Amino acid sequence: GGRLNYEDPSFNDKYDEEPFGLVRKISRASTLDSAESYRSNSLHVWRNVARHLSSDLPCEKKYPPSTWEWTITREFFDHLVSRSTYLLDLALKENEHSENKIESHGVLPSIVEAAAWLELASSWDKRLVKQSSMKKNLGLSYMNIVRSKESGSFPYVEDIFDVSGNGTRVDKDGTDIDEGEVRQHRHNWWTKGSHGDGNWKEWATTRWREEWEAFLGLESSKAEPGYSQIKNIYEAVMKSSRAKSPRDASS
Repeated sequence: GGRLNYEDPSFNDKYDEEPFGLVRKISRASTLDSAESYRSNSLHVWRNVARHLSSDLPCEKKYPPSTWEWTITREFFDHLVSRSTYLLDLALKENEHSENKIESHGVLPSIVEAAAWLELASSWDKRLVKQSSMKKNLGLSYMNIVRSKESGSFPYVEDIFDVSGNGTRVDKDGTDIDEGEVRQHRHNWWTKGSHGDGNWKEWATTRWREEWEAFLGLESSKAEPGYSQIKNIYEAVMKSSRAKSPRDASS
């Protein structure tokens, strides 16, 4: 479903539109789900989408942007990314409330899944790789993975887009298969540092740095909300890292 082409403040005050598969669910703003509840409920819907559509999207070589078939693929990725960014926003707001002593139910699984889906979307739709908003949100995800104080092992992310139809971990190596064949669209997201060997925060730090460095290098990023704050955070962290390096080398 499309969005209104004008702002309706009274609607926005009373209702929230939750990305829910290939549509949006309208809910009263006062009854929003927790991040974990939304993650679970929306994942159930996306399992059906993945089972019936994800391995059979129109091939861009055959159906370029001038064809109506191309819009099917565009809609698929728009909704996939919307679900990811909405989940990330819910989780970060809930995490902020938790830090202010309001009850939270653990948001790290939601942040990790949001990052995983954004990575999957980027690896499958190459246009997304160059989007400043994508790099901003990936960096935001990884920064909060690093900052998380939740205990336990790194959260499991179900790979519902596994072409074999089996639930697998995202750390299972996968490579893109040429257009026209059944495509595996995992992009080596979960290997090495995130493997549960104790280095996943170091790995997430590297991914944070890569994404926000790329974000700050894009001219289009200057129009993104929060650009100045991101620039200040990135520069402060990098300055602190450079200051620590000589001491680390001599120890």
